[in-house]
Amino acid sequence: MGSQGTARWQHVLDAIDFHPDGALARSLATLWRLSLAVKAYQERDRHGYTRDPSDLLRPDLEDEDRIRDHLLSLFIPAAVKGVLGRVSKVLITAIR
Repeated sequence: MGSQGTARWQHVLDAIDFHPDGALARSLATLWRLSLAVKAYQERDRHGYTRDPSDLLRPDLEDEDRIRDHLLSLFIPAAVKGVLGRVSKVLITAIR
């Protein structure tokens, strides 16, 4: 992740540093949930990043369950989009 990528996450990293026992820090303490967050918030389209990691600081994401559900709701479409994009490229290449 370059400096732009790190800067996008700075508010999240600060929140974790300031509240290491908070819901966000606990939610991202496992590799699984951290992977969900990265997949969801590092997704790009032709205009740039599609989401802002600072969304994880929203007041409605106050506990681990809500953060987990939020990450899953973003991860599934991002993962499917990535797979469909790769499948489309393979099919287009095969047709040509």
